[in-house]
Amino acid sequence: MTQSTQSNKKQAAPGNEPEAGKAENFTTQQGDYNPPLTWFSKQGARFVKVLKADKKPFERDWQKYPLSLKSVLPHVKNGGNVGMICGKLSSGLCMLDLDDHLSEFLEYFPSLQSAPIVTRKDAPNRGKIILKVTGELPKSVSPKGASFDLLATGKQGVIPPSTHPDGAKYELHNADKSALEIDGAQVVKICEAWHEAQTKPQQAAESMPIVANGIGRPSKQTKDFIEYGAGAHTRNNRLFIAACDLCGCGYSQSEAESMLMPVWSNMSKDEKEFTATLKQAYKQARNPANPRAFETGKQKTIKITTTAPLTLPGDDLEDNEPDPNQVMRYEVINGAYHSIEFRKDRGEDELIKIKRALCNFDARILEEIAKDDGQTITRVLKIKGQLQAGARLPEIEVDAEEFSGMKWVTKLWGVKPIIHAGNASNDKIREAIQWHSAEDIISRTEYTHTGWREIDGKRVYLTTAGALGMDNVTVKLEGGLKRYAIPNSLEGINIQEAVKKSLNLLNLAPRSVTWALWGCMYLAPLADIAPIDFMLWLFAETGSLKSTLAAIFLCHYGTFTYKTLPEGWASTDNALEKSIFATKDAPIVIDDFAPQSSGMEAQKYENRANRIIRAIGNHSPRTRMNADTSLREGYPSRGLVISTAEQLPSGQSILARVLPIEVLRDTVNKNLLTTAQKEADFLPKAMAGYLTWLVKNWDAIKANFQDRIAILRDEMRGDEMHLRTPEMFANLLLGIKLGLTFATESGAITKAEAKALFINAKSEIKSLAESQSEHVRDELPTQRFINVLESLISQGEFYLSDMEGNAEGGGTTWLGWFDADFVYIQSETSYNAVSEFLRRENGAPLLKQKGLYSMLARQGFIMPILKDGRKISTPSDRYKNRTYRVLRFYRNKVNFTADIVSPAPSLQK
Repeated sequence: MTQSTQSNKKQAAPGNEPEAGKAENFTTQQGDYNPPLTWFSKQGARFVKVLKADKKPFERDWQKYPLSLKSVLPHVKNGGNVGMICGKLSSGLCMLDLDDHLSEFLEYFPSLQSAPIVTRKDAPNRGKIILKVTGELPKSVSPKGASFDLLATGKQGVIPPSTHPDGAKYELHNADKSALEIDGAQVVKICEAWHEAQTKPQQAAESMPIVANGIGRPSKQTKDFIEYGAGAHTRNNRLFIAACDLCGCGYSQSEAESMLMPVWSNMSKDEKEFTATLKQAYKQARNPANPRAFETGKQKTIKITTTAPLTLPGDDLEDNEPDPNQVMRYEVINGAYHSIEFRKDRGEDELIKIKRALCNFDARILEEIAKDDGQTITRVLKIKGQLQAGARLPEIEVDAEEFSGMKWVTKLWGVKPIIHAGNASNDKIREAIQWHSAEDIISRTEYTHTGWREIDGKRVYLTTAGALGMDNVTVKLEGGLKRYAIPNSLEGINIQEAVKKSLNLLNLAPRSVTWALWGCMYLAPLADIAPIDFMLWLFAETGSLKSTLAAIFLCHYGTFTYKTLPEGWASTDNALEKSIFATKDAPIVIDDFAPQSSGMEAQKYENRANRIIRAIGNHSPRTRMNADTSLREGYPSRGLVISTAEQLPSGQSILARVLPIEVLRDTVNKNLLTTAQKEADFLPKAMAGYLTWLVKNWDAIKANFQDRIAILRDEMRGDEMHLRTPEMFANLLLGIKLGLTFATESGAITKAEAKALFINAKSEIKSLAESQSEHVRDELPTQRFINVLESLISQGEFYLSDMEGNAEGGGTTWLGWFDADFVYIQSETSYNAVSEFLRRENGAPLLKQKGLYSMLARQGFIMPILKDGRKISTPSDRYKNRTYRVLRFYRNKVNFTADIVSPAPSLQK
């Protein structure tokens, strides 16, 4: 029947008839909410709380906690909606959810017209048909191109007395009848038939299958078996499959016997075995092996029949009957797994069923979870169990790789679950658990990182709240990363107000500090386009509110305080690397890089910082080795790392990869900070708006990214800057620029205001770049050597004398002399003194002497001499009739003496 034909013969849907509501209509009259729920409860239903005037469950893990009628009533009294959990948890109750064409559907399948149906008043041609499925439960389906869903295990459907989001009430019809019992295989056929009728309306009449009352076509395998037979040593499984197929096609047992007996005889098989196998095949209703067995050129009406529950072959064997499909099976007997074997006693023809206990517990796999970190996928199994005595075992997660070894039983459940002795017990229990869990296992994916992912062809942003732009995505983070949570949609969010709250943070402290932090928040999501190769280093003396300041800015990505920052420098190297890896396209704060009480601890902190900063700057994570000596990828930084500290890390090459921001004491506005903390929940909303804006403009931003960086890099370039510095600050400026552009397009500020703010930001960032260059310059090996010598001389540990032998300063140890042009410093004594000072202060060690002296000469601090065609950095000079090997420092370039002509100049290139 075509769609057009159906529309001419359309019958009224339930609830649309003139008499609807008198006898059959089971509605919520005068606040009476008990009757429909009581009806569902009597059918075996279990319930789930649903949000008010919504269709989504109240709790994320609602399937784990099916509710009884008594438990759900208070929620309904308070105006909440309620749903029925479909499938296994509700005694097989399922729903055929028709989004449209309910009348046509019931015309196709008249046997379903007496089934209870849920509709809503404003849409009488839409409804959910309530079925009680017997036998094997079908899986939930939502065919493409079809306007219906089969809601089975794992799904829920909203039921009366709920209210649809558009305000219409749900109603229950035919409530004077019980849910229509129907075999699971029949439900599948109905879905397939209706799907084909909708997607191919012109061929619907020709392709409608006949479920009963007719002879279908056996499969090619069955035909070949009847025509050609099989080898003499073929097991009776071939016979059983052919008999099941003939049964499903509508042949009687006697007809099947006449067709198959000649084949069996030609195989020299025992007639007794033939009879037992045929009897087993016809013991219950079967489906044909050929899915198109009943196709016919004539229009037929599907007749709905109810049959006995479908079971696996051999489930109902008597002890003396053979299992035609398996030699060994497993059963749960008295709450524990047993293996089942069939054996023949000596001299006997009949098989005897032998049961052997494998353990004292029953365990089932609930879920197979694929954990995706964006680089590798690992799988874990969620398992529940119960001891034979009835005590429940806690739900556990087991790595899929460890499952087969069964060592997890004692490791995670303790010693009460016992695996009986025997070489094969472990393997048998593992197989038994898989067999008994197979049909109920839910497979799903958990993402274990933040940031951008392409899911089903759509770019979404992940946090623990799910995916911004997509429903039903699970993100699971560990430790302090659990606080990363950005709204999943912009519904109900005032973007203008949220962005204004974000811009207000610029007033919390000097703009040189707040622009850097604000820019990092809006730069971090761009790491997916170009990896960020620097670390923001927020440093100040203790009590300057640096951690509190970092926390309030990080609230753009969740809920944080100075006590709940994601990471700390006290964590291990591996823990920090894993957390930095997991925060993809997001900022992460590592808190409290502070001086330590012992030299060993201080050196450990320095080494940890050096390793992480170098890995970020070079994009070179540590490669790891698997147990089998194969290599696997390390954990690269995929976002933007911020450190709070009381001091800067050591080393020129380290500082060149760091963007240092100093917070001076008493420069944070505490009143504005308190206000910002109260309004912190606006910040993730502002970031949700920004991320949504990025998705819309992603291709254009990505295409122009490097060109825009090049322009900003040239604007940042200055004399004596490290080569990394302009690129670092250009990236920060681009984050600020994009954040302001979004603020303009959201209506939070005008273009003129955005322009003025960016000019201010550029000025502040330029000052930061120059300051960073000074920090880098101070960490040059030559500058450190000179600075320490100056410090030792000024502190009185060493002194210098003039050419007449007059001492300058009150030092205890003579270091050298000076004249009008040079300061002559003993090379060996000075090098050892500086090395000892750095060792005491846990500073980075000096370069080797030869390399250090050559660098001093190249940078113009000392004057080498030319001897035999080569430069000597430490020539021999005489003073007071003695010869000393010295470093000849230009007097006007160091502060070793009091009457210096000019301060130490900038380093030569």
